[in-house]
Amino acid sequence: MYWLDLTIGTPPQPFRLQLDTGSSDIWVPASNTTACKSQDGGCPGGSLDSQASSTFELTIPGAFQIAYGDNTSDTGDYFTDEVTIGESKFPAGMLTIGLATEVVDGIVTNDGHGLVGVGYQVLASSFAAASAVNMSAPTIVQAMVENKDIARQSYSLYLNDKESGTGSVVFGGVDPTKYEGELVALPVIPNADNVYDRFNVALTGIAIIANGTTNMVTPDDLAVPILLDSGTVSQTLPSDSFSLISTAFAADENGVVACSLAQADISMVYFFGGKDGPKITVPLSAMLEPVEGVKLADGTPACDLYAGAASDPSDYILGDSFMRSGYFVYDLDNNVVAIAQAKLNVTEEAITAIPTGTDIPGCTSTNDFRVTVAAATTTGGSHSGGTSQTTTTTAASSSPTSGAVRSLGTTGLGLLTTSLIIAFSLL
Repeated sequence: MYWLDLTIGTPPQPFRLQLDTGSSDIWVPASNTTACKSQDGGCPGGSLDSQASSTFELTIPGAFQIAYGDNTSDTGDYFTDEVTIGESKFPAGMLTIGLATEVVDGIVTNDGHGLVGVGYQVLASSFAAASAVNMSAPTIVQAMVENKDIARQSYSLYLNDKESGTGSVVFGGVDPTKYEGELVALPVIPNADNVYDRFNVALTGIAIIANGTTNMVTPDDLAVPILLDSGTVSQTLPSDSFSLISTAFAADENGVVACSLAQADISMVYFFGGKDGPKITVPLSAMLEPVEGVKLADGTPACDLYAGAASDPSDYILGDSFMRSGYFVYDLDNNVVAIAQAKLNVTEEAITAIPTGTDIPGCTSTNDFRVTVAAATTTGGSHSGGTSQTTTTTAASSSPTSGAVRSLGTTGLGLLTTSLIIAFSLL
């Protein structure tokens, strides 16, 4: 998981919150939450002592309620307070933040680690709660635009590989030193009501490359929406394709594979937007995690494969195990996500601010492949593919009109910890 450092309150109280492209709320646990009081050191990302902040204001009591795909949930109140991310400061009253007074376990234990969602506003529970009482509740990305820190609702994400311990999120900017090849924009796929609520793009193929030989594990006509989600480690793939992947890697009945595969010349390739669309290559080693104390039948160490199967296309997800190999530019104003192959372990930077308008600096083309999402039924949603058409649109050069907020950090035990800096480009 990847984390963002910020402070809340007056005087400021520090937090290290999970950065999640798959949700849109900001929430933190209250210092008197049972999860925080029962753990040595309290909640791992920090907790809020509301009585210690002179700018704290309770805004919507009892309305905070949010649940996640791992069945964990959090409930409590909404509040507002001063927030600082690097040099970007948001006054009290600007952001509506969830204050969890109760956390509930799901498939995993809910340790009360707070979160910063950077998705669409319509997905935020704070937006619905605030709208019901005629309040505004911008997301953190919208607030940066309102605060004139960035020109457009946009950010780029570079997770880097799990061994490196470094990565970056650039709000309102692009860093071409972090990718190689072409940066290609993909349309975000709206839901069945034609509402843009999640960062779904068109997945049109998956292949295994082993010792130079390519084998497709998806049908030729595959065209399904799949979520690009930094808040999830694993991948959830079409059932038939995952079955072929499991067989190819000789997974046992528990779904684990030989850790020695990490040293093999094997990669997964993911294709987007049809035959003329972009692709991301992921080394198999990025998808494996040793399982302590578990061995295969032949006595060799076992590894979890960061992938699983889903029968409902609405559950298809590409998490961190995929995203570490890519570079992603999320443009919420224009409903596109630009992707490129990541250039790993890069230390230099050359950030260009994303201006107002539609151009993404460095983006060489816009893919126009469409997937239609059918309305959900009692048996689950269905999807059908569209036709592929790619139009080349060279990004126009322009002087940046605002700066970019940059988050850099290091990891320990696989977790990215960040300190945020604002890099300004002035006319």
